[in-house]
Amino acid sequence: MRIAHIFLAAFVALSLTATPFYAAWASKPVAATGPDVAAAHGEPADGGGGFPQLDTTTYASQIFWLAVAFVLMYLLMSRTALPSVEAVLDKRDTLKNGNLDEAEKMGAEAEKLRHGYEESLARAHDDARQALSDAATDISAKIAQETQRFSDDARKRLAEAEARIDKARAEAAKSLSDVSADIAADMVARICGANISKADAQKAVAAEEG
Repeated sequence: MRIAHIFLAAFVALSLTATPFYAAWASKPVAATGPDVAAAHGEPADGGGGFPQLDTTTYASQIFWLAVAFVLMYLLMSRTALPSVEAVLDKRDTLKNGNLDEAEKMGAEAEKLRHGYEESLARAHDDARQALSDAATDISAKIAQETQRFSDDARKRLAEAEARIDKARAEAAKSLSDVSADIAADMVARICGANISKADAQKAVAAEEG
């Protein structure tokens, strides 16, 4: 920044010191060229015009005023204008660096949130799969339990039904034996005229069936 101060002050000082000489040179009438015209005006035949910076008689004055203008402009720029510019540039750099740091911080937080979201989503998927697996296992166990209970109940009812059928069959056989004994006793009484007891008739029917 100090080098920029020096260059800027030198440029302004050189411009200020050259301005009077340019003005003086520009205010002079344009000299006509040619030996005849120069002789008519009482001037040397080779001409006396040219840039004022190249006039050796003004070198000391130019250098003096250049040094004075340079010192004054350097002090003025370094103490007034350029510190304000430097402060603005420093403030801009600080703000830019702060914004960059804030952006990096926000980017890191966003990346952290993204990783957390992905981990939460993965855990949710795992929990859902585990819940579905547990539900399927529970349903299968309940189905097996209900199937076993239904099978046991069906076997129990079948056994009860078979027992009732056997009981009914036995009762029917007993009733049939009683009826056969009554019929046999009645037939003997009618044919032979003999009365036999029901027990004897049942024995006779049983011996006949056996």
